[in-house]
Amino acid sequence: MESTTESSAWIAVAVFSSCSFLVICYVTVLFRKKLQSLKSLSQCPGPKPVLLFGNALQFKRDNAEFYDQIMQWSKENWSKGMFCMWFGPFHSMVVIFKPELVETILSSNRQITKSLEYNLLEPWLGTGLLLR
Repeated sequence: MESTTESSAWIAVAVFSSCSFLVICYVTVLFRKKLQSLKSLSQCPGPKPVLLFGNALQFKRDNAEFYDQIMQWSKENWSKGMFCMWFGPFHSMVVIFKPELVETILSSNRQITKSLEYNLLEPWLGTGLLLR
């Protein structure tokens, strides 16, 4: 009876260890991909983010003031045609307002993964010209 209990315990430990190893590998791959994209976005112009909060602490609470703030950041970066806002340390949004840059991005098939915002808007707006 004891040998069955011991072998069951070893099997449980082996399964747990294997699953833990796979989860750690998966998280490591995701983290490395995220760091790679963050490194490329760090070159993007825009307001300087705070370490853990990004630009979230700089955002105005009133809708009209928030709109004015976005317009101000657009004016400050007009010559570059874009700027980047950070929502915490890992989520960013690139605001593009030059037609040449928009054309380059929309005609490229490299970045085809849709963002969280896209997934939130698609049920509301459908799959019309605005989202495709």
